Amino acid sequence: MKYNLPRQVSQLDLTPIIKREIEKQNISLNSLTKKHQGELATIVEVIKTIGLPDYLILHKLPHNLGKGIFLHPDKEPLSRGRLIVPYSGEKEIVPAEYEGGHYAFTPLEKIYLSKEEQFFLNNSLTYKARRSYTLKIDASKKGNFARFVNHSSTPNIEARLCRVPKNSFGLKPTPIEVIYFVSKKILPGQQLLVCYEGEENCYWNEEGVKPFPMNPSTFQLNSHLKIISEN
Repeated sequence: MKYNLPRQVSQLDLTPIIKREIEKQNISLNSLTKKHQGELATIVEVIKTIGLPDYLILHKLPHNLGKGIFLHPDKEPLSRGRLIVPYSGEKEIVPAEYEGGHYAFTPLEKIYLSKEEQFFLNNSLTYKARRSYTLKIDASKKGNFARFVNHSSTPNIEARLCRVPKNSFGLKPTPIEVIYFVSKKILPGQQLLVCYEGEENCYWNEEGVKPFPMNPSTFQLNSHLKIISEN
């Protein structure tokens, strides 16, 4: 599989800025439990070796909708609360006016940087004290199968902002990470879907498109791994 980046990556050490902003903005984050740490460690190894776990299927959708991720029709249901995958990609702090692309998450916004920090991130820009920055996780060029989880206003997957603490599973601790969890029991053959809209409900307005209405049963895989539609 082409997209086999286990977790988010960055060419620069952004940790000090991220930690400061989390504290400054009083952002509440879930710290992964030991159970979820174990699940994260397992899926990281799977992504490294084969890209996609054997209980999931990447399948082309009808109507030129691209590809989607489905639970294999021969596998057991996925229970609510299960960790599925970290949303991986290139982690950058960029000016707020920069476009994020179709596959970008924005875990932190309204970041204001010192002159030294702005120079550290991009020495080609003129310093502006009130320039607002955002933290983006962009899976356009690098990522994993999370980028193929499609949008729905009635999702069965939720994206949580989590903190990965020091652990005994060999996972690198991170102050903030986007991780997908099952929010509603997923039955065999159903598509995994997440809501792209945040609290401001601005994603699709910014993209200038109207999303295709999908729920977990709109398209399903049968026992022959063929797409069947509820319509």
